[in-house]
Amino acid sequence: MIFSHLLMGFPHVQCPPRLACGGWFGGYGIKKNGKLYFKVGDYNRADYEKHGSKPFTYTGQKGKTYEMSYWEVPDDCLEDQEMLEQFVEKACEVSFTSKKV
Repeated sequence: MIFSHLLMGFPHVQCPPRLACGGWFGGYGIKKNGKLYFKVGDYNRADYEKHGSKPFTYTGQKGKTYEMSYWEVPDDCLEDQEMLEQFVEKACEVSFTSKKV
């Protein structure tokens, strides 16, 4: 899957041309309710916290809330091509290093 598929619904954001990405949950980003989320780990969590981002959460069948390791991409990041590329590259790195062998 090409990264531009993750950015559908964000037409003002230019896809970094040199990047190709994998699947949604094994890969680098998810989209929910018009918001874009990237994979986050110890390596890049501070970048998201600095911008006030929150992790992707969902409520299970029994009412328990689960937090995933995907955080909302900050709006100012979506407006800045260079910053977006940095966030994408870090999310890819987190995904590559978090793969279970």
